Amino acid sequence: MSAMPSVTILLLSTALLGSSAASAPVSVVAIQAMPYYPSTGNIRRSTDLFDRRLALRNVVITPSDGVDPLHRDRIADWDIPFGTTVTYIEAELDSKELDPTKFPRDLRIEMQATSLNTRHAVGKQVIVASSVAPSGIRRWRIPFVLYGTGCEPLRISVRVTYREKSLSSLSNTIPFSCRE
Repeated sequence: MSAMPSVTILLLSTALLGSSAASAPVSVVAIQAMPYYPSTGNIRRSTDLFDRRLALRNVVITPSDGVDPLHRDRIADWDIPFGTTVTYIEAELDSKELDPTKFPRDLRIEMQATSLNTRHAVGKQVIVASSVAPSGIRRWRIPFVLYGTGCEPLRISVRVTYREKSLSSLSNTIPFSCRE
């Protein structure tokens, strides 16, 4: 009888400590970054701040609601009002296990924003996966909000870790800059 639990624990540890993301009970499948407008509470889901085609210049012009009045389908240079920028990040995760109470206690989701100018973290959050994963749902999202962004390029990283070992990760850069 006592040999069975040891085998189960050994198999679970081997699966979690494997080097591939395929063995992770939770994996990062996407990251999305969007402008958030505190004055209206709007998140501009149609704007992907990772899109290199956008001119993400923080300029000193009157604040807007994030819509270019001439081209309502695209973000404008003045879309990012000086000193008021909030960035809303969402990580999409995929669970192999649909019951989050079965996740190991040390399974964490780490989200970090790093300035590419200074190489310092400007925001970080670490969450225990079982505390945020919905029961019975395979794909789910968690938010990460960054305040005072818009003048420096940011590297956004999301990692799933088990006992500080990375099991799955994804990162991308938001090419913010400041200009007149």
